[in-house]
Amino acid sequence: MKRALYGVLIAVLFALIGCGGGGGGGGTTVGTIAIRGTVLWLATGGAPSPAATVQAGSNATTTNTADGSFTVNAPAGTSSVLVLFQPSGGDPVTFRFNFAPGTSDVELGDLVIGAQKVAVVGKVLRSTDSSAISGAVVRFAGREGTTLSDGSYRLEDVAYDPNALGSFAALEGRVSATGFFPKAFNPVSGAVADVVEIDDLLLSSDTGNTPPDLPYTIFGTVGPSNLANGTVVTLWLAGVPIRQFTTSGNGQYGFWVEPGNYVVSFQNPTNSKTAPDQAANLESNVQVLRRDATLQ
Repeated sequence: MKRALYGVLIAVLFALIGCGGGGGGGGTTVGTIAIRGTVLWLATGGAPSPAATVQAGSNATTTNTADGSFTVNAPAGTSSVLVLFQPSGGDPVTFRFNFAPGTSDVELGDLVIGAQKVAVVGKVLRSTDSSAISGAVVRFAGREGTTLSDGSYRLEDVAYDPNALGSFAALEGRVSATGFFPKAFNPVSGAVADVVEIDDLLLSSDTGNTPPDLPYTIFGTVGPSNLANGTVVTLWLAGVPIRQFTTSGNGQYGFWVEPGNYVVSFQNPTNSKTAPDQAANLESNVQVLRRDATLQ
């Protein structure tokens, strides 16, 4: 019965599109934005098969069966997409994903759907004293939320499947807050009464000279000495510049950071000399990592 109703829903949806919605595959017009993303089926960790339907307003398209990607055109100001999927041998599922009203093209990233829905809860705290961080943005499985004054957050309608806990544990979330290093996280336990609790997310300040609780650091010297003065050394995390240091005549630089996979870049705007980027992967058992560079 559920499959029959789902089939009727899809038929009506595409009939409406054909009558005046304009479809999801036409060219972008005035007042129209393109909404892009990738739908992932939690049970397999890959693209839905058969394809899922993605609806934005009265327009709809289907996902690419190879990688789950989609592009659907919608009126400017659209603020949600509806994903409909009929898994083979299972009940149909629907997931709505909300986002800020778009005035230009929107990139949604990965939208995870599953057989069930749960709430994901936790807290974001300062690493130095475990005090709350309010206003931190937490993203997980296509959902986004902001922490309250006590550092707590709650993400509703997150995809879940008790028969695919490995795939669920592999999902990576991310938390960011102004003035702090961003942090990635994964769930470490399953749902209890339809709620998944995430361990406290501890963020370290990205400013000042005071190191985190453990003094992890990256430092080095830029040479040769006659070219080093004024070199801008930038520390990157996940493709985002998070610290900069301008060297003096001795060419020395340094950053206090917590464990993570960083990249250090070197560029002197005065003489246009550069040095190759260097990976700086700090493991939890390493306290000091040296990266020297030679400008060319």
